[in-house]
Parts: sequence; C-alpha cells; structure tokens
Amino acid sequence: DDVSYSNPITLNDVFFVNSLEGWVVCDSGIIIHTTNGGQNWEVQSSGVTNRLVGLYFRDELHGWVVGANKTLLKTTDGGQSWDPITIPWSPPSTFYSVIFPVDLNTGFVCGSLGCIAKTTDGGTTWSTENLGNDFYRIEFPLDNLIGWVCGSNEVIYKTIDGAAIEEMNSNQRRDMILASTPNPFRSTTVIKCAYPLDKIQPSKSMTVPADWSAVSLSIRMAS
Repeated sequence: DDVSYSNPITLNDVFFVNSLEGWVVCDSGIIIHTTNGGQNWEVQSSGVTNRLVGLYFRDELHGWVVGANKTLLKTTDGGQSWDPITIPWSPPSTFYSVIFPVDLNTGFVCGSLGCIAKTTDGGTTWSTENLGNDFYRIEFPLDNLIGWVCGSNEVIYKTIDGAAIEEMNSNQRRDMILASTPNPFRSTTVIKCAYPLDKIQPSKSMTVPADWSAVSLSIRMAS
C-alpha cells in the first residue's frame, strides 16, 4: 500500500541498494521502504520517535539509521526489525551520518557537538573522539582507512589509517559542506557547498545568484 499522512512529514535522507529497493528516514522516527523503485512504499517500525536524519545499507538486509538524541539503529533483516545500539557518548548529540564502508564489522558515525565514533565489531563496542565541531557527513570511498568528515565552520578532517585525524580547512570559516552525491563516493562525485557571497570570486564557470550560492564541484577519483 502507498504511504500517506494527514500532515506533511520531512524526508531527511534516502538510500537505495539497487535500482528497486530503498529506504527513506524521516522525522518522528518514521522509516519507509520500497521494493519496486519507489512506486509503492511501506512503513517500517523503528521503535523510536526521534528525528531520523541519516542511513546506510551494505546490502538488502544489513543497514543502520542515525538521528536525534544519539539514536543509532541496526537491522539485519531489511528493516523488518530495528535494534537500538548505544554509543558511549555523553553530550546530547544528533548523529547525522553512518557508514560501514567495506564489511559489517568496521563502521563510523559522526554527529553534532564534536562526535566521531568507530566500531570494529559490528557495533558491539565503540571508540569515540571529540573534535569540537558539528559533523554532518562522513565518507570512506575505498576502504576502512582513508576517509573524510565535514561539517560546520568549514572544517574538513581526513584520516589515512581509520584512526588518526588531520584537520584540513582554510582561513575562511563561514562555508558549509551540504552534501556529496552519490553516497558513498563513486568514480565521479559531486560535492555541494554553500558559500557566502562576499567570499566568492566569480569566474566563467561559476554564477553567483544571491547572498548565498550552492556550488556543485564534480570530482573524478584517480584510478
């Protein structure tokens, strides 16, 4: 059956494992699921009412969802059931992004109030680090070692061993990374950023339409 609500709901993130099957996470703990490319949707019970903002699936069965109030959920049956996972993190953060880049064991979560967390046993135990900023996206395009996390105040951090993190940022502190497409990275990736008008130097390939401009940068990964 199609999903319908009397009041509009906010759809916060989407993830498809193939051309037909995908999930969307929403406010109020809502998860919706399709197996026919979005023609029809079903509601899956998350067991929570928190705002859900990010998700990641390794295959049709194994996935994770993150959200407000340190929400982290895991499914091993395609979302028919969702189990809460606790990350030992004291601040009342929103977890924004989760990824298990190459297998079901090693994964990463980032969120507000400086949170970056890593597991190597499928989420049973976690190590955490506080880097002080709000982090909205974490990416490991090829393996568990080389990754990036980005967020507020134009801060980007990089790791080359899946552990030690190096800050990579410029002197301008007003920009924000909004999104990367596709997620996870492929051979060609588009990174969307928001820049204040007074910090942009227009060129032939860039149009500045208003006070803030969303700029898409197409990056081809070296083979």
